[in-house]
Amino acid sequence: MQREIFTGSIVIGQRVNNAQHWAGGGVVVAIHGEQSSDSVGSMSGVVMYGGGAAFDVVYDTGRRSNRVPECIVRGGGWTIYGDVMPTDAVIDAVELAKKTAAEDAEKAAQDSAEHTEQYEFYLGVLRESYPQAVGADAVVRGKQISSQARAAKNLRAELKNAFPCVKFSVKSSSFSMGNDITVGWEMGPTKAEVDAIADKYEYGRFDAMQDLSYSDCSAFGDAVEVVLGRAKYVSTSRKFGDDVLAVVGRALCEKQGVEYIEGWGPSRLYGPSDSEAIGTHSRRVLADTSYAAGAVVVGVESVPNDERERGQEPYRVVIQQSEAAQAKPSTVVEETSEAAQVGEYTIGEHTHTKKGFKMWVCVPAGKLDSDEFSRERARCKAAGGWYSRKWQLTPGGFAFDSEAAALEFCGAVTAQDESPQYVETVDFEAFAWV
Repeated sequence: MQREIFTGSIVIGQRVNNAQHWAGGGVVVAIHGEQSSDSVGSMSGVVMYGGGAAFDVVYDTGRRSNRVPECIVRGGGWTIYGDVMPTDAVIDAVELAKKTAAEDAEKAAQDSAEHTEQYEFYLGVLRESYPQAVGADAVVRGKQISSQARAAKNLRAELKNAFPCVKFSVKSSSFSMGNDITVGWEMGPTKAEVDAIADKYEYGRFDAMQDLSYSDCSAFGDAVEVVLGRAKYVSTSRKFGDDVLAVVGRALCEKQGVEYIEGWGPSRLYGPSDSEAIGTHSRRVLADTSYAAGAVVVGVESVPNDERERGQEPYRVVIQQSEAAQAKPSTVVEETSEAAQVGEYTIGEHTHTKKGFKMWVCVPAGKLDSDEFSRERARCKAAGGWYSRKWQLTPGGFAFDSEAAALEFCGAVTAQDESPQYVETVDFEAFAWV
């Protein structure tokens, strides 16, 4: 049976319905001002105006709306019924609203206490993990650095520490109602690997179900804001050189038995209905792989059906290490033993994580200035060693593939060393990052 729709003066106890998902049916429990239903109107059926009263409504859920304008109650989204609840029912509705408000306040207090506890925990963890992070009190050109600029600096340092052989472009900018950070690089790690580091620097969120943008106010997010800084948006973009795209494109066409066509025209790689360009297919194949320093893409191979994920290209790249990369060990190492003090250096034994051989890293007792660093690295190279950047718990230092060479290097350190210097650019920001 359809209920009667009411158009007269509203009284206390009147049943109404609010179409909002959190509201629903309710009862009017208070009226403020004089009603003027004849003055209520709308502009194009969207904007409501008029009316002289306001109403307090308690919903069946216990939630309460105070002083809802008459033009809203009599407008779209609301329905006024002819039913009028007795006084006892109105009193019960008011008591239910008070009880619900008290429960909500208690829960809010508990949530706040839990948030504070989690925030303090994450704050301690982040400060311990990023002791050299640029703080909120940092000053650049006489001005306090913005949160997004600080986040960009810290993100750049973290990416450099995680992927020391990859050059990243990290830029911050501000605009009306927001700011952002853009990250770009070529080859190197996958987008997912970079996003795993970069995501925490973004506070902007979007709820597609409600078509609503909002900010991350979690305990972890608040702690990141204090220690590292954040931006509203963080975007990452990975690039591949034209020569690499051409190698993969030609290999794909050879596998499929089709003609290689440069440009953005339809490739017909997987049949007449395939309208995507060969460059699009090449980028998709390349995107699935992480590339170490010195990696050279030489072709593609088929992906076995039991290894292929849904939506993945049926081919994957074939990689070879360049001769230079094979001749020179990577700087990624893992600490395996306690270090020993020898002269002005501390020698620690380590295991190369990729090739598994033993290596000894000589760490200077103090930070070297530019001239000292260049001189010592020249001596290290002359003795058959190389400079190893810091990685995780392993400090940066001068590495050798034998303990004898490391001991000789450390024992030969003198204040008057006149070894030839290598003229090279040294990134001391990465060298100092912990």
